[in-house]
Amino acid sequence: MSTLTTSPATFEMAISEIKAAGFDFTPELGATTIVSATSTLIDKQTGVACPSALTTLSHTTTGVTQTVTGSFLLPNHSYSLRVTIVPSDGMNTTAETVINCIF
Repeated sequence: MSTLTTSPATFEMAISEIKAAGFDFTPELGATTIVSATSTLIDKQTGVACPSALTTLSHTTTGVTQTVTGSFLLPNHSYSLRVTIVPSDGMNTTAETVINCIF
């Protein structure tokens, strides 16, 4: 399993926002396609998982979009959003971005 860092590697979010984070796996896939995807959101200060903040997860053959609801986040905390794909060749890949909850 390989791990990618998204660009941008971090983004800011307020508790009043709902944002979609997009992950493009095209360079890593080659001739394969995404079969399934999962995601996790972890509070970097406490280490606690925040599954309630994750709403819609969708994928195409080359990318994943995960919607995050800010009302479940704590202000002034950072969160690690990790998306793992299972491509048709079975070689799992994980991408990560950091969400900074600003207020």
